[in-house]
Amino acid sequence: MKKNLLFIAATALVFAACSNNDLRNDLQNEQVEIGFSTFTGKLTRAENSTATEKHALNTHHTAFKVWGYKTVSGIPSSVFGESNGAGTQVGWNSTSSLWEYSPLRFWDKSATNYKFYAAAPASESWTYASDKISLTGFTVDGSTIAASAAIDADANFGDQDIMISEDVTVLPAKYTSESVQLNFIHLLTRLNIGVNKAAVLNDYKVKLKSIKVFNLVDGGDFSEATAAVQAGSIARWSANNVTSNNSKDGYGYTTETEVTSAFNYVYQALFIPQQIDYVANTPLNGTGLDGDSKPYLNIQYELWNAAGTQKIDSYSYFYNLADMFNAATTNNVAFNEGWMNTLKITIEPVAINFAADVYEWKPIADVEVDVPDIN
Repeated sequence: MKKNLLFIAATALVFAACSNNDLRNDLQNEQVEIGFSTFTGKLTRAENSTATEKHALNTHHTAFKVWGYKTVSGIPSSVFGESNGAGTQVGWNSTSSLWEYSPLRFWDKSATNYKFYAAAPASESWTYASDKISLTGFTVDGSTIAASAAIDADANFGDQDIMISEDVTVLPAKYTSESVQLNFIHLLTRLNIGVNKAAVLNDYKVKLKSIKVFNLVDGGDFSEATAAVQAGSIARWSANNVTSNNSKDGYGYTTETEVTSAFNYVYQALFIPQQIDYVANTPLNGTGLDGDSKPYLNIQYELWNAAGTQKIDSYSYFYNLADMFNAATTNNVAFNEGWMNTLKITIEPVAINFAADVYEWKPIADVEVDVPDIN
């Protein structure tokens, strides 16, 4: 009987030792910092578009704001996000190739889950409330990136390219050294305009003087609380500035460049997501267009001889912007959040040709006259 008691006691000590070791291991594992990894897209599909590719965020922005909280026993408590409501700034360390912040936060294994929300760039005045991010009074300047022969879906537009991450919920199995994956989506809409010339102009030089868009919305307020996210929508944006100075001067490309048979995307810029209204029969010469007109486009170019020594003529045409995108339809066009619209313009003038005929002599009544003899 005594041996059995001793055996039981010894067994209890073994279990106790294992339990203490497990506890120590748990405590050690619990002190794992919360790290972040980021992309500007998603391998499945971005939540506000059909994009599937993703690229490193640090090629666009080197700092973002993050908000996050844990839930313990049904009670949420903030982990990321300052007391004044501003998010915690996370910055890119080019030396370590890591996203870093200070002071570090560590996983709480007693938490049911963690939830994270982020926005970039960090320099914007983002607002976070009730798991929703908003931005008030944002404006674009209509500036273009460099002209290119092809469209780069990962082009860098700098601080103009505002983004938020898709919402992330992390469960206990992921309370590890594995970084929290943040997939960012573009919030603005992108307009690309490419120009080339038709074969009829192969023996001529075409000089593009300017191409501009007018009356696009260039200021607005964004709020996730306005509408549920969906692919192909403008619902989370509301305009607070329709024309600014672009009704007078327009936004676009104004550097003279030669137009070739290959498309050159001379204008690539960001705008507030918006609806572009269709208007029929816009005068080609622009008569009647002003700051109250629906968005329109003006293209100006010159035609020269092949050697570029003789200017043949100059042209300036105006078009309703939706009409250009519509082809044969008469629909309004949505410039959706996270989407880009590309307009390809081919300069193909109609040559002035001649056909010649000659009228026959028109006979009139014959006149017979007797001329007196001259003596």
